[in-house]
Amino acid sequence: MIKKTLLLPTLLLLSSLTASAADKLTDIRSKIEGTYELIEWDDAGVKLTPPQVAARYIIRDGKVTWISHKNANGKLMSNALYGDYVLGESTFAYGYGEWLEVVVEDGQTRVSREPKPDMKSLTLPTMRTLALTLENGVVHAVGATTRFEFRDEGMMQINTNSGYARKYKRVKN
Repeated sequence: MIKKTLLLPTLLLLSSLTASAADKLTDIRSKIEGTYELIEWDDAGVKLTPPQVAARYIIRDGKVTWISHKNANGKLMSNALYGDYVLGESTFAYGYGEWLEVVVEDGQTRVSREPKPDMKSLTLPTMRTLALTLENGVVHAVGATTRFEFRDEGMMQINTNSGYARKYKRVKN
């Protein structure tokens, strides 16, 4: 039998740990969820900025949306992806159920509703899962080929395979 003198401090400690975990998740959520506007797209060393590129990344209410337009080297490419995400204290997972890509090049228009081969791992119900850490007010989400850094002012997404990096500023709600 647990002595009454130990029960109250133990319960207080457990409730503070639960509150601390909840506070951490709230902090992480506040850094990740939001609407982001693209300010720079680095295509493996080729830096593109608006108006050559434009994009919005929206992470909110369990849904993730990415809409982008890139006009470079005589090729216009637009993407619209819509899906789900799950956020935990130590993981961020996301995937897309809807895909649309429109490419205009050499007077020809191609439309695809299928993900590119390197994006198939993001097709719902499969999700890309990233490990989360919170350090000095920055949420790092790290996966096998993708890395995000979420800050109060914006976020950066880096693909370690292709070398692209996208910088976004947070849009005030």
